[in-house]
Amino acid sequence: MDTKVTTDMHIEAPVEKVYAFAADMENWNQLKKSGMRGTIQTVEKTPDGVGTTYRAFGHLVGGLWYEITGRLTEAVPNERVVQTTDGRVMKTLLSGATALSMRPEGSGTHLTVEYSPPTIEKIPVLGSILGGLIEKEMVRAGEPMWAELRELLEGTEAA
Repeated sequence: MDTKVTTDMHIEAPVEKVYAFAADMENWNQLKKSGMRGTIQTVEKTPDGVGTTYRAFGHLVGGLWYEITGRLTEAVPNERVVQTTDGRVMKTLLSGATALSMRPEGSGTHLTVEYSPPTIEKIPVLGSILGGLIEKEMVRAGEPMWAELRELLEGTEAA
């Protein structure tokens, strides 16, 4: 699939705080409200972030399990974080990419998330059908995740 899902938001927090959160994948374990329940563990961390490798595993809504390996491929302090992922949802191989771009905006940060939905490897017809279903689930699960990210970084998360 050549489509990209883009989400733009304003976060009332300094760009440095948004970048620090985004660049350390283990921070994402703090987000619990989305439909993607799981754990992220760093496997190898590099000083500047680029090349840092992590594993994520857990369950999507509906009980589908996932396991992915991700790598930070770009880390520009206070501007951009890009990660690529390879893994499986159930036994279906997939790969994808996510870019988080940020810039100061007023007293906070403008964050743009570009997500390339997973491409399914080695399964031409079924892969495109399953890929479409996974894409819809990832978009649906992402909406509450981005809202929770904003709340967490703004310090307005309800107890």
